[in-house]
Amino acid sequence: MRKAPIVLLLLGTVPLLAQPSVAGGKAAYDSGDFKAALHVLLPLAQEGVPEAENYLGVMYQQGQGVAKDEVAAAKWYYAAARQGHTSAQYNLALLYQSGKGVKHDSGEAARWYLKAADAGYAKAQYGLGVMYLWGEHFEQSDASAVKWFRKAADQGYAEALINLGSMHRQGRGVTRDERAAFRLYFAAANSGSAMARSLVADMYEKGLGVPVNLPEAFRWDAMAANQGYMPSQATLAYRYQSGLGTKTDLQKARYWYLQAAMKGSAESIENLGLMFQRGSGVQQDQVTAAALYIYAASRADKSDLKDRCDKRFRNLAKELSPLQRSKAERLAVTFDESLSMLSEDGPRSGQ
Repeated sequence: MRKAPIVLLLLGTVPLLAQPSVAGGKAAYDSGDFKAALHVLLPLAQEGVPEAENYLGVMYQQGQGVAKDEVAAAKWYYAAARQGHTSAQYNLALLYQSGKGVKHDSGEAARWYLKAADAGYAKAQYGLGVMYLWGEHFEQSDASAVKWFRKAADQGYAEALINLGSMHRQGRGVTRDERAAFRLYFAAANSGSAMARSLVADMYEKGLGVPVNLPEAFRWDAMAANQGYMPSQATLAYRYQSGLGTKTDLQKARYWYLQAAMKGSAESIENLGLMFQRGSGVQQDQVTAAALYIYAASRADKSDLKDRCDKRFRNLAKELSPLQRSKAERLAVTFDESLSMLSEDGPRSGQ
């Protein structure tokens, strides 16, 4: 069962607007010509132009046109931040919060977030909300988290919409209200957020805030899956396998389990193993199934999932010859390189 998540902080991004004096550098940056962007922006940054200073911070942080240097990134962000540049203030807060390029200092992170947040910068408002939610620097306060999430959500910031929706869904800092949660998730989903689309699908499936509607759940999961969102890829596979909201299609189920597996979903790797063991939507291949169980157990981040996959392997191994077990063990190692070999009927195990 999927749980409403609390979204983690994102990396700082380049500001949307540029001063006319840095327009040429921005154009070069946006085109991916970082050397040309550096040629234009560095002299402006050295003259104290805050927009250029912030760009230099981003370029040093990401290693774009220069060697990656988070200490230099912090220096340029600070130069712009002290002049009131809100994106630089936010980016500097992230560095203090993560301890990259500067010594970890939650108080400094909070101070720079607050400066940008008070100026109306949505990402900083969201960042403050997360600090209150986690009790980082501030005393933990769901109500204060909701306050800052709402400020950012009112500006349409997708991560804040999602977190505010989750607070309503869980009744944290606000009265529990699944309809409000759905509306907030839906707003973020319409802005293009794959996570929000997955949450909308979950609400439709469970009838939370809206009537149960399995075809709509399928539709929203399909959108998120096609954006590369792993949880929805795994869920979409199950929908195709079980005929939930769509026609049963085992070939598509295998395809989406594989997409999720290649992103690290141990449960999807296990489900591929079950499909190969049963010959469901794929030619039956017990050696490949055994290899997938071994691999799933090695990738599992939960003890119950690891134990289950280990048990599946042990039970299946009883039906295999020593040579087949050896082949399965060797095959499992190759999955670290690529699972794409399973995109058709899987490797031929020589059974």
